[in-house]
Order: sequence, then structure tokens, then C-alpha cells
Amino acid sequence: MHTGGWFHPIHVHLVDMYVLHRTDAGAYPRMEPYEMETPKDVVELHPGSEVSILARFGPHRGEYMFHCHNLRHEDNEMMRSFN
Repeated sequence: MHTGGWFHPIHVHLVDMYVLHRTDAGAYPRMEPYEMETPKDVVELHPGSEVSILARFGPHRGEYMFHCHNLRHEDNEMMRSFN
């Protein structure tokens, strides 16, 4: 996932995620301890960052939704589905 110069709190419906790796530029150069300890339902993507996550999908079969919790993006329907 790439940020495109924005801050994006990304949420995937029905899934908890583990942050495996973060590559950030600027003010957020490394993973924080709280990112490594427990599963997350929201992952922060900072400007210029890349994040690798581990997620377990199931028992739901079919499409999953993900979206940005940035209010400006929610208002503009920044949401996608994937299988």
C-alpha cells in the first residue's frame, strides 16, 4: 500500500491485521512498539510510507471491504472491495 502524500488510517472490515514491516519517510522512520504487539483493526499509513501486513481471512467467504478513516476520504467514498 502506498499513501500518495496523505495520512491514511486504513480499516479492513471483518479482519484483524498484524503489522509486519513499515518503510516510512520523514517524521515516522520506524515501527512503534504498539504496532508490533497486538492485532489491529486500523493500520496507519503515513505520507511516503509502505506497510506490509499479515491478515487472516475467514470464515466469511466473498468480498471484503477496506476504506480510509480520514473523514475527507470517507466523505468521498474512498472504499474498495476485494476477494
